[in-house]
Amino acid sequence: MQAVDFDFTLARPPSGTVDLRGAQVSYLHDSEHSRPDVVELDGFVYGSIKMDEAGERREAVGRRNSVVHRVAWIRRSPGYSPQPYEQLASWYRKAGHDDDARRVLLAKQRHRRQILRGEGAPFQE
Repeated sequence: MQAVDFDFTLARPPSGTVDLRGAQVSYLHDSEHSRPDVVELDGFVYGSIKMDEAGERREAVGRRNSVVHRVAWIRRSPGYSPQPYEQLASWYRKAGHDDDARRVLLAKQRHRRQILRGEGAPFQE
């Protein structure tokens, strides 16, 4: 899929798997209800993320707990792929939020280590 605007603002979270592998969009519009139980994100590329809040679309960067929510979204993908983390970190960097980009890349490394130790092994620092 290739699109300029991908409107993923939903009234409630979707059931089942959402497959965005290989999709390319300029603008991803989402909301707190846009997070399915399982989402395939490997190869998903976007230029900007906008949140739908009270009927208005605003840049999602800089929001409280933004990194936590975005990384949780990536973790809903089965297995491990570095690309979704790198894409998200790139978006934060382009928006001038280098600290958030670093948090995403740290989460990527933690996830990778967890997978290397064996599925389900809790990460410990």
